[in-house]
Amino acid sequence: MREVKTEIPVEISAEGGNVELDAPPRYPSHGRPSSVRYFALSTVALLVATVLAGWIVGHFATGKAGSFNWDSGAIAATAFATISLACATLVLAYMALDSAATSRDLAYQGAMEQWRRDRPAIVVTSFEFSQAGPSCSVGMRNVGLGPAVYLTAHVVGHDSVGRTILHGASLNDHFLGPGEQETVEVSYTTAEGDRSDFSKLEVTLVFLNRLAHKRETHWRRDQKTGNTWFKFTDDI
Repeated sequence: MREVKTEIPVEISAEGGNVELDAPPRYPSHGRPSSVRYFALSTVALLVATVLAGWIVGHFATGKAGSFNWDSGAIAATAFATISLACATLVLAYMALDSAATSRDLAYQGAMEQWRRDRPAIVVTSFEFSQAGPSCSVGMRNVGLGPAVYLTAHVVGHDSVGRTILHGASLNDHFLGPGEQETVEVSYTTAEGDRSDFSKLEVTLVFLNRLAHKRETHWRRDQKTGNTWFKFTDDI
């Protein structure tokens, strides 16, 4: 399995509006003229040049006006035709490379289209501590095009020196389809950190796509400034 980390800066409105995610980079399209037209024009030009070369050599080989040396003309036309055949071979090789590059682009675009259809993207829209007990609620929204299954929310809090203050996780029985949102409750336990110095909150959402590929969302919030940050991680 290969881990691919993708950092995507996204701003989410308070109303939980739509979020547009950038697609992976594509191979550049070639945009070349038709190879068949190239081949046809090259063939006609080489035939004309072959006949012209044989006529010129045969006409001037005798040194007499109005005479024509067929042997010299035939040899010159044969030599030129051989060179033309080599050039045509190069043209055919170019056409084969062009066709292979086009096939690669089409295959890549098809794979990327399938990747978009199967790609869920879960973002954190809200986070609140419960006043009733040691639990918190995490609001989530699927802004991708694929469903997320076995969704689990992990919550960890740290003080300013990095000590853990609290940690907990939800059940992994949540399902979130494209465009759906949900709020899950996460029970947590306290640790040895200084709760009066609560500095950083981390929420990690772990889920699978329909192809059973693991995907994660890492969300952080500075408890003192209120600034948030997150990134996606793919395991494909």
